[in-house]
Amino acid sequence: MFLGIRRDEVKHLLCKLSHNSCQSFAKVELKSMFSELTFNIIMRMVAGKRYYGYGEAVKDDEEARKFREIMKEIAALAGVSNPGEFVPMLRWIDHGGLEKRIMRLANRTDAFLQGLIDEQRSKDEEGNTMIDHMLSLQKSQPEYYTDQIIKGLIMVLLVAGTDTAAVTLEWAMSNLLNHSQVLKKARVELDNQIGQEKLIDEQDVSKLHYLQNIISETLRLYPAAPLLLPHMASDDCTIGGYDVPRETMLLVNAWAIHRDPKVWDDATSFKPERFESGENDIHKLMPFGLGRRACPGAGLAQRTVGLTLGSLIQCFDWEKINEEEIDMTEDVQATEERPALKSAVSIIMAKAMVFAGTDTSIVTLEWAMSNLLNHPDVLKKAKDDLDSKIGQENLINEPDISKLCYLQNIILKTPRLYPATPLLVPHMSSDDCTIGGYNVPHDTILLVNAWAIHRDPRVWDDATSFQLERFESGKTEPHKLMPFGLGRRSCPGASLAQRTVGLTLGSLIQCFEWERVSDAEVDMAETNRLTMPKAVALEANCKTRPVMNKFLYEFRKNNVML
Repeated sequence: MFLGIRRDEVKHLLCKLSHNSCQSFAKVELKSMFSELTFNIIMRMVAGKRYYGYGEAVKDDEEARKFREIMKEIAALAGVSNPGEFVPMLRWIDHGGLEKRIMRLANRTDAFLQGLIDEQRSKDEEGNTMIDHMLSLQKSQPEYYTDQIIKGLIMVLLVAGTDTAAVTLEWAMSNLLNHSQVLKKARVELDNQIGQEKLIDEQDVSKLHYLQNIISETLRLYPAAPLLLPHMASDDCTIGGYDVPRETMLLVNAWAIHRDPKVWDDATSFKPERFESGENDIHKLMPFGLGRRACPGAGLAQRTVGLTLGSLIQCFDWEKINEEEIDMTEDVQATEERPALKSAVSIIMAKAMVFAGTDTSIVTLEWAMSNLLNHPDVLKKAKDDLDSKIGQENLINEPDISKLCYLQNIILKTPRLYPATPLLVPHMSSDDCTIGGYNVPHDTILLVNAWAIHRDPRVWDDATSFQLERFESGKTEPHKLMPFGLGRRSCPGASLAQRTVGLTLGSLIQCFEWERVSDAEVDMAETNRLTMPKAVALEANCKTRPVMNKFLYEFRKNNVML
């Protein structure tokens, strides 16, 4: 079914490639061509329309432009990480506007696909597109073949049936260009089996065993979906000694299995000959998954890739654009593309560090300095402690903070009254439980009001006063003081924050004299945000102390510019 569409679109691709390459080699960019090929095949199957033109106009330029814009935006958003998935509180404010963008895109996509369905429905004669067939089924099974179901099936085809085939074709051609002997052997097979008198057709692929081996080896080394599709355990089970509870999401790392040296000889080398025995070891090679939940589009993908790759080898001579090998570096996305390798985990961790590790420390330092300016006696005591233990000959260093007990008390006291994140980071209950007489269902989001706990007069004596003496015993009672949370889910960056704040605050006290800009106390009004900064930015007067002069001299001596 739809063989004529695949055959026609491959011919369009061949014609486009031949425009400048009839007399000599011409440089071509294949990635976009493969993408256009697969989109046109799917959309002609679905709605009988081409939205990408190989040199000629499409039937409806405006409709084609809308489709291309939607597909481009879907591709751009598919690999975006959502900070709200890692900091649930951000879901409330849609940090970065990602959810709004996705909703707008979803509405545009829904309207576009509904337009295709309505157009086919309004025609007098029934066509041979997938929409036509599903609308026919809608008449006999209206409760199942709803417009919403039809739109969902179209999106599955577009998302799963285009990029995967295009990616596989690009990897296959890249491998052939890097292994000229394999390319030559494939061309000889095509010439012997098909010849140069007629074009390869889909039914010819079954007798081109080496071509099939090339495709299998490409899918082994570079599976288009390296983690396949997520599955869910339907019951409790044990796999490889691991207990897997019911409804656990399971990801199969096909990429790792396909490169496992315990499973494959010379696992990382491109060797199509390994499949010459005709045994594909189905339990070892799984680019489309296995069993009942395997990809239902595997047959279509293999037909598209087989016909396209065979046609490219039969109709053209190929060579690299220079002597260097094709870059085979992978790009980690939902599908595995070339050329730049990016670690999604590293990106997420970097975003988490930037978001959680900057504003929180800035806010804490500003509150600490504000409190010191409003309590000059505390500032003087901290300065005396620094002068007696560090002196004015050496700058404070991180290891020195452990012996500056009074400075540590300032750092502890500041986040008690002014925690940088007053509601901490949201947690989720892993099971039904009862807390303080309240029933908390499974998966409930819990917010801990650290600000209220830190100022509760039932927990702290003179709770709203800035009194460092309460910490002089050295016992901070961690269940009462929780600016970073508690237990296994506490902030992993607490130590970094304490080091940063300690060294910075100690350096400011040691190197400068400080006073308020006027006789009025520093305004301690708070701002309600995800973090809790001062409502009015801190301004103060400062004057260098002797240790700072020495510091500046050393900078100038070493030609360091401030």
